[in-house]
This record gives sequence, structure tokens and C-alpha cells, in this order.
Amino acid sequence: MTDQRQQYWINLLTTFMSQAFTALSIIVITPILLLNLGNELFGYYGVFLNLILFCAIFDMGLNIGLLRRLIHEKQKASELVSTCFVFFGLVFPIAWGLLYGLIELKWILPANANFSIHHAWVAGLLALWVMINMQAALFDVILQSLNKIFVGKLIRIGKTIIEFGLVWWASTWHSLVGLIAVLVLVNSLYVLCMYWLAKKEFHFKLHIPIKFTHIFREHFHYSIWYALSALAGVLVYNAQTILMGSQLNAASIAQFLVIARFYEVVKVGLANFTVILFPSIAMMEAKGNWKDILQQFGKVFFRILALVIFTCIIMFTLGEYLFKIWSGFKEPATIEAFRLYTVLIMCLVVEHVAIVFLSALKLNRLPTLISLLQGLLGLLLSYLLMQKMGLTGAIIGSLIALLCTSFWFNPMYLYISLRKKSGK
Repeated sequence: MTDQRQQYWINLLTTFMSQAFTALSIIVITPILLLNLGNELFGYYGVFLNLILFCAIFDMGLNIGLLRRLIHEKQKASELVSTCFVFFGLVFPIAWGLLYGLIELKWILPANANFSIHHAWVAGLLALWVMINMQAALFDVILQSLNKIFVGKLIRIGKTIIEFGLVWWASTWHSLVGLIAVLVLVNSLYVLCMYWLAKKEFHFKLHIPIKFTHIFREHFHYSIWYALSALAGVLVYNAQTILMGSQLNAASIAQFLVIARFYEVVKVGLANFTVILFPSIAMMEAKGNWKDILQQFGKVFFRILALVIFTCIIMFTLGEYLFKIWSGFKEPATIEAFRLYTVLIMCLVVEHVAIVFLSALKLNRLPTLISLLQGLLGLLLSYLLMQKMGLTGAIIGSLIALLCTSFWFNPMYLYISLRKKSGK
């Protein structure tokens, strides 16, 4: 138990170190990008970033399913890792065609966008970025299966530092294609580093499996609920921003993206306390320690709840003051959106505790359906309220959808399931 606790704190410390570097990068680079690119280009740059995250659904839940299987079925490591790697390579042309169509049809940008981009080039770069992100996550999963999260986080710190400097430089070109090309290059080098580390820590061999179709079908069936969960996640977090890109003006999009980037650090930082527990939860499940899992869920949930309440107090006082200075946005409408987004993010952080446990224990079928309902309801309400209330309407729509569905259902469902499995 002592070794596990020590490993937890090492993983947590390096995770926070990684987030600290990311936070510093975001705090410094966001005003610079806003200045160098202008409101319109910055807004569309943010839409493209969220489009990349939305395309994470092409992962099909294979990586998160692989994490569990590497813990439970190590003897199949080479076949499973190779199958995922080959599949992600096949995603590239599919993503390219889809993204090109979305950009060409102006489904993700307003029809009156007054800047020009080469649609085929930008779609190809975005598709390449999607594939690279999946492969990087694949090798990171291998390290996580050994509970060596800290290794990947240290490499990510180096990547953040290099990326920061190059993005600053590229923003002076006033070219979205050039900026995206630089990001693709940095992430390509990141994948190579992650592969080298994963290969060093875990014995596996990349190859084209003879029974690729059979292995893929089996692993996809194993991971299907993770895939649907990922879809629900992008509906909640990313689809809304893409919808805004076609419904709101450039100024409103830029305001939302600045608010979201300000909170990205807070959201991820608070989520770190639970997300790094995934491997240890799966290991406890493998040993049948259901009572320990139930106790751990209770402790983590109430600690995160207390932390969220404290964070809310800080964000509504000092945080709001710092946001005004940092962003330069002081309009009442923007501050109202900031406050609403604070409530939304804090609710999502509380809900995230149950999500991590449900995913690690593969108890996520019914919760995933509820999350899909939440995402679709959120998009519908956001679209309707956006027409009358603009940016604040979009945030209110997401908040209402969350409070009506997953916010209360996920922790309740997990608690009841754990009590049954622990014999209480």
C-alpha cells in the first residue's frame, strides 16, 4: 500500500508540474495570439482546435480500452498495440475527407468569414494532427498501464516548452495554415519520443497483424462503450464551440475561447486528482477489492467537492479580477459569461470523479447513454438560447443539460453499483 501511495503522489506531482507549464504557456500565449492574429483569426483558430478535439471520436475508445486490457491481458500487448496503431493510420484519409467537406460546406465557420484558407491543405494538416494525437495517446496508455504516468508527463513538459516558443513565432506570420503546420511538426516529434519511452518501459513489437480484422473487431467490441463515452465527452466539451463558430460573430467566439482557456488550467488541474487513479482502480478491481474501491470513491468525491467549493470562492473574487486584467475583457456580458462558465466547470469537475471510477471499472454503459443524452440536450438548448441570449445562452444551455442528467445520475449509479459488488 505504501508503494502505491508513493506512486500516486509521484504521478500527481508530475501531472501538476505538466499542468503548471501548460498553465503558464496558456496565460502568456493567449493575449499574444489575440494580438497577433486579431479577434477573427484567433476565434477561428480556436474553432479548429476544438474540431481536433471533436475528432477524438475517431479513437473509437480503443486507447482507453487498451489501458484496461494491458493491465489484465499483458500477453496480448503486441497484437493489441499494433492493431490500434495501424487503425489510427487508416483514420488519416477518412478524417481528411470529412474535415475537407465540413470546411468546404462552411458547416464549422460562418459563411461571411472574411479570410481565405486553402481548404484541402488545412484539412490535411488537421487530419494529420488527429492521427498524431491518437498515436501519442496510444504510447502514453502503455506507460499508464505500468502506473508510470510521470514518465509521459515529463516528456509533455518538454513538448509544452518547445511548442510555446514555436507557436509564438508562427503567430507573427498571420497564417492559420502556417500555425497549424508548426503544431503538427511539434506533435510529430512528441509521438516519436513517446514511442521510444514506451518501447523502453514495456516489451511490445509494432507490426501489421495477420489477423488485423479479427483483433480489431474483438477490441472494438470490448471498447464500444468507451467510444460512446468519448462521443458524449466531445458533445459536452467541444461540439458547442464548433456550433458557436457558425452561429456567433467573431468577437463572441473570441470571448468564449479566452474564458475557456482561462478555465482550462483550473478544470484539468482539479481533474488530475482523480484521472491518475484510473490504473490503480483497475488493479484493485482485478484483485476483487470492491470495499476498498467504495471507500476510495467516498473519500475522493468529498475531497473534490470541498476543493471545488473553495475554488468557486476564489474564482468569483480574485479569479474574476485577474481575468479582467489578463484578458482585457471588462464588458458586463463577458463577465456574466465568465461567472456562468465558472459554475458549469465546477459542476463538471464534481461529475468527473464518478466518470473516472465508472470508466476504470467498465461500469459505464448506462452512464454513457445518459451522457449522450446530456450532450445532445446541451447542443439543442445551447442552439435555442444562443439565438436570444448569445454567448451566455450557450453556456446556460450546457449547464441546464448537465444538471438534469449526468451530474446527479453518475455518482448515484456508481455508489449503488459499488455497494452491490462489495456485498453491502
